[in-house]
Amino acid sequence: MTVMELKGNFHDLIAKVDDPALLTRMFEQCLGLLKGVDLLEDMPPEAILELEAAIAESYQDESGVSHEVAKLMFKKLGNA
Repeated sequence: MTVMELKGNFHDLIAKVDDPALLTRMFEQCLGLLKGVDLLEDMPPEAILELEAAIAESYQDESGVSHEVAKLMFKKLGNA
């Protein structure tokens, strides 16, 4: 599984949680895991290249969707 797939799966998991206490615990756990970690320094070169490509792509107007369209898409997913 690629870094981007893992991030997407992690995001999907978090999006399904509605319990504020659980989200807080999850957030604190993640922060604890990242303490003292230099994310860019510890990233494999392939992940940095993927990140740089994603950032470059995000500046291209045709590659994205507006905030309003994204909200509608997310709302449709919630009703599916």
